[in-house]
Amino acid sequence: MNRMFKVIKMEFRMTAANKAFIIITILGPFLLLAVTVLPSLLTRSSTGVAEGTVVGIVGADERLMAGLRSAVKESPVTVVSGSSEQSMREALRETGVKAFVLIPDDYLSAGSLQYFSATGTDFLLRDMVRTFIGNAIVSIRMEKEGLDAERISYLSSRPWLETIVVSKDGDGAGQDEFSVIMTSIAFVMLLYMTILLHGQSAARSVLKEKTSKTVEIMLSSIKPSEMLFGKIFGQAAAGLLQYAFWISTSFLLIKVIGPAANLNLPVALNGANLFYLVVFFILAFFIYSSAYAGIGAAAEDESHLGQLSWPIMIFLIVPMVMVSAIIMNPSAPLVVFLSLFPLTAPIVMFERILIGSPAAWEVILCICILVATVAGITFAAGKIFRVGILMTGKRFKFGEILKWVRYKSA
Repeated sequence: MNRMFKVIKMEFRMTAANKAFIIITILGPFLLLAVTVLPSLLTRSSTGVAEGTVVGIVGADERLMAGLRSAVKESPVTVVSGSSEQSMREALRETGVKAFVLIPDDYLSAGSLQYFSATGTDFLLRDMVRTFIGNAIVSIRMEKEGLDAERISYLSSRPWLETIVVSKDGDGAGQDEFSVIMTSIAFVMLLYMTILLHGQSAARSVLKEKTSKTVEIMLSSIKPSEMLFGKIFGQAAAGLLQYAFWISTSFLLIKVIGPAANLNLPVALNGANLFYLVVFFILAFFIYSSAYAGIGAAAEDESHLGQLSWPIMIFLIVPMVMVSAIIMNPSAPLVVFLSLFPLTAPIVMFERILIGSPAAWEVILCICILVATVAGITFAAGKIFRVGILMTGKRFKFGEILKWVRYKSA
């Protein structure tokens, strides 16, 4: 045990003293804050279109221009009339005009209008201009038919739905959909990146000592299992230190900075979700770090390690590819299955918790499955490590490595 503790200290020191580790640890809370809080501030404080944005209109008659100028009075958009398409194209390149719309002669019956933009990604501005022009054209059509455009607009207007995210204790807080989605993605990305980075770090640490022949010296005074678990627990200590810093910063934000600055913090940024973040990180860490360490012991070099890692990495990639589908439909049968399947459960179940969909028994069952998987994976990794750590000169295939799990120790 004393020898394993020395390996733990060495691995922890090598990981925590790394410059990249320190930078990520310090910058992590600020990146999380930027992704979770800033979108909410932007959507709450503005329309997303800068004040004084100039949009050109080419080919509009006086009636349409008058309607547009009236429509944009309370908006950040200013409309200007252009003499020709060519002059507006030049204005896009040389002046402050952000976009322009080409109005055809038969605009009252036209099914579509041409929208020209300097970037092509100004979706909010495009939708805003579409609404203004559409309303102005509809009003002119109604006037031609002898109808009261303002009265019809009032009668046909629909109320906007404000999203209220209800917490576990029954309280509700206003929360826009964009903020909910961005907060969930930020948390999931944090979990994904830390699992992947610490897992790969464990594999590279084992491979480095194997290829440098250092492991032969170490195994003369320490058991393979002690060396394996020393490396895993050392990485785990570094990861928990990182998470402790992040969670302490988050609590400071929730309890002190948020109320003082009157920030509308995301509903998902609370103590319960931070607790689940740590729980699922620990469980996922031991599953993937053990698997990566075993693969590192069997690998011949960095290139071989990358090839052997793909069957493991794919289970981390699947939840990331499906992140949007999971957020939009967290109770779908496939999503529920992935939240209980041990290799995808840490990320998918945590994502469902952030959205608020799983029942308590699902969370408990998931944690029990993960604990059992940790025991099975660490046992298998120990078998692979014992066989592969001293085997060199051959690039074993993944299937051959799995057969080592059945080997009996001498």
